[in-house]
Amino acid sequence: MLELVTMELYRLDAMTWTRVSGNLLVDGRAQIVDDEKNSIYSVVVHNYSDYDLWPYLVSMDSSGYSISMVYHPDSTLSSPPLKRHSHMVIGSGTLDSEALSFALSDGVNTGATFLKLFVSSVYTPMAFIEQGPSPTLSRNAPPSERMKSNDLGPDSVELWDSVVACVTIVRRTLT
Repeated sequence: MLELVTMELYRLDAMTWTRVSGNLLVDGRAQIVDDEKNSIYSVVVHNYSDYDLWPYLVSMDSSGYSISMVYHPDSTLSSPPLKRHSHMVIGSGTLDSEALSFALSDGVNTGATFLKLFVSSVYTPMAFIEQGPSPTLSRNAPPSERMKSNDLGPDSVELWDSVVACVTIVRRTLT
């Protein structure tokens, strides 16, 4: 792990989309309460590298073994969205940045979701990673995406890094 990036998780006010908590991730772990209020969250990604990066955020549900893409950059962008020595918010309320939510199924008191952030200095189509109860994989990316992911100039450096966080969800108990 190159430690090019870090992740933070914040609870948002559902009406104003402003932060109502501090960073919930401590040493890559967060514990949140399923308060049945449809709470929403944002992820802040910090880039400490000297490179503009393409970020990909995946959510892995441990109870159903599903993997879903939370954030995948648009392949038509001319440059990576995560600029060097900057940050970006996933879950900002804009059209391409939906908030995250965590909830427990009925009758379940605890659960866990893993957030995995991949970053790369080159665009790579990552939608293939998604899977539901019966995974279907597509091995073919559209031609424009295949070309973009392999379009490395002579001075280009291909870097990859990743960060994982475990979010434990617990049901609020009435005392």
